[in-house]
Amino acid sequence: MKVNLENIRGCFPRLKRFLARIREDEIRLIADKHNLSVDIDKVLECLQNLFVIVAFGETHKRYDIDIPIECIEETVEWLGQQNIGDTTILLDRLDMVDREDDVDEALFELYGCLIDNLEER
Repeated sequence: MKVNLENIRGCFPRLKRFLARIREDEIRLIADKHNLSVDIDKVLECLQNLFVIVAFGETHKRYDIDIPIECIEETVEWLGQQNIGDTTILLDRLDMVDREDDVDEALFELYGCLIDNLEER
């Protein structure tokens, strides 16, 4: 499925470092905290694909990428349970000094964009 992130281009700088650093352990931590039975590998695959657009989309003027729908659905479930406290936990684990509310807002925008893409299919 094509995912278009053009509507959230303003969030790219805030998402870039976060998406570059997140790994299986962090995804599992939040999934376990909220008792989610998401496929960690699919969430990670989706986030890695999204990183390509977030990191290089502006340079190449390309804001869409093909991602398996199953990966998007798993990521939407994972992101949909998060709150600012979870963002703080993740930022601490990732040794990021970014402001929690900025990253949390960017993740919320990403979540909304993914939902919109799912609804358009």
